[in-house]
Amino acid sequence: MLETSIPATRPRKKRCTQTSCQAFRRPRAEPRGARKGQAGSRTAPQSLPGVRCLMATPSLRGRLARLGNPRKPILKPNKPLILANRVGERRREKGEATCITEMSVMMACWKQNEFRDEACKKEIQDFFDCASKAEAARKMRSIQGESGNLPPKKLNILLQRFPNKPHVS
Repeated sequence: MLETSIPATRPRKKRCTQTSCQAFRRPRAEPRGARKGQAGSRTAPQSLPGVRCLMATPSLRGRLARLGNPRKPILKPNKPLILANRVGERRREKGEATCITEMSVMMACWKQNEFRDEACKKEIQDFFDCASKAEAARKMRSIQGESGNLPPKKLNILLQRFPNKPHVS
């Protein structure tokens, strides 16, 4: 006869009620005339022992607070949010290496045949064919990409021609 074991259920922990978790919540704005410690100021009750409170993380708490107040800015920039008049002169990314396998086959052939070109004509021709195809593909990409991103020098020339005026608001 087959015996099935029923897993023992753990006793559920009590979830906190609204009043027991107010100690972890941000206090609401106090009335205008009230000061801390005076009558009428709010004090949050302590959480009950044995009650597990589900707390929101600080970032989530901040997002939830912003949802309630749409006029509060979401981000606080340390610099003005305007376009700069120049960009950095960093180098453009180089393309990945091509024809690695053909080059390694050619060099292995050279090593076996004491670096004689006559014995490795096929491998050398394969490498040169691959290199010419890769160069043609690179040229096609550069022709198609001319309408896309500008190099930093050209971009700086355009930005200097049309600078931002920081005093305009």
